[in-house]
Amino acid sequence: TATAPLVSRRTVLEAVVAAAPVTAFGLGAAGIAGGFDGTRVTNRPLSFSGLAPGLAGLRIMQITDLHLGAFFGPSSIPALVEKIAAARPDLLVFTGDICDHLPYLEPALRQLEAVIPALGAYAVMGNHEYYRGERATRRIYDKTRIQMITNTHRTLQVGGDKLVLVGVDDPAGYERAAEPHARLADIALDGAPSDGFKLGLCHRPSGFRTLAARGIDLTLSGHTHGAQIGIAERSVLEPFLPDWYLWGEYELDGKQLYTSSGAGHWAAFRLACPSEAPLIQLASR
Repeated sequence: TATAPLVSRRTVLEAVVAAAPVTAFGLGAAGIAGGFDGTRVTNRPLSFSGLAPGLAGLRIMQITDLHLGAFFGPSSIPALVEKIAAARPDLLVFTGDICDHLPYLEPALRQLEAVIPALGAYAVMGNHEYYRGERATRRIYDKTRIQMITNTHRTLQVGGDKLVLVGVDDPAGYERAAEPHARLADIALDGAPSDGFKLGLCHRPSGFRTLAARGIDLTLSGHTHGAQIGIAERSVLEPFLPDWYLWGEYELDGKQLYTSSGAGHWAAFRLACPSEAPLIQLASR
């Protein structure tokens, strides 16, 4: 694949959203304190019409945007591992931007291997994986039992029912396109079964409409950090950018998205938008 950077109006605006805590609001004492609260497990029950009985109650733990580096280092991983173990997920997924300092990545993943649940652990790339070194990142994942699923899918059997994992790559590694997620999603879905519940892993929530239009029942994303400032469990920027899906639950024609605020942060500032590891529990509607 080509590695020309994706530079567009939306890319620039996404960077502005991510930088909001620093550029627009300053580093107030409360926000700085919130940046060091640690990762919280947040229970996020999501209901779906026609959900197969065997998938009701399925627990999916999402880890995204750890940004291992200056503000979230190896010493933070044991506490996260304990929280994952206590949550008892059936499936563990990583949706990008896990590491900004590659020497930290393999030790972190090795610790996280200790809590891989029965259905396994799967990952997709984020833009920071491309910034820090795509090939090196992939090599590190290949050493572990956390499977990188890039523009492909995996079909998991849950009892007698199918859960189809669809991994959509981040457009940072591809040439600029009007709708970069469309081509990547089509590649990922090639040969996927038509039946079964489809769970999409896509770093940027801007891919939600594309995935929903292709029949993905639930998309899990990160990337925005919720701008790291929230009101009532929504990003403070939600009223101004309602179709950016900045943080929380969203629905479009029966298909759903959860955008996590991120398990870590790249700036030590959070205000009413804590670092989270969402535990998604599927339910029938």
